[in-house]
Amino acid sequence: MEELSRLLKFELGTVEAFPIRSPTRWSMYVTYPDVAVSTDGSSLTKLKSGIYLERVSVND
Repeated sequence: MEELSRLLKFELGTVEAFPIRSPTRWSMYVTYPDVAVSTDGSSLTKLKSGIYLERVSVND
């Protein structure tokens, strides 16, 4: 994921990635003002406005 974050920073600009603690697992979110990209690169969602959070489950 670290490698992907570096790639996204290079290609798309600022990436905000942070872990969210749930009762059963950590999740990683990568956010953009208008675009969300999952940490495995499988999801690219364009939004009209606001920030979208794409959740990806990460093993403990």
